[in-house]
Amino acid sequence: MDFSKAIATTIDLPVQVCEREKILNYAECKPLTLAQRDDFLSKCRHFPGDIFIINDHCFSIICHSDVEWVLVPLNQQASELYRYRYLIDASELHHRSLTIH
Repeated sequence: MDFSKAIATTIDLPVQVCEREKILNYAECKPLTLAQRDDFLSKCRHFPGDIFIINDHCFSIICHSDVEWVLVPLNQQASELYRYRYLIDASELHHRSLTIH
């Protein structure tokens, strides 16, 4: 996955498993490598649970342990709702932008 440009922010996800399943698509989970994990920590300083928009797709970082993070894609409906609700202001979008090399 190309991490050259990502937008990150925080969104509250439902605690109930059944509600989370409606938002997160666990079938497409991809574990982050240790290098990617270190990249996020050193450059982004965002915590697991934040939402990252990479190549126009929304993902959530979920931490299963101290060393294993999983990149969880949001389903299309959740992605569109999130982008419409939180990223409609271009100036706000600029402040949330980050670059990962």
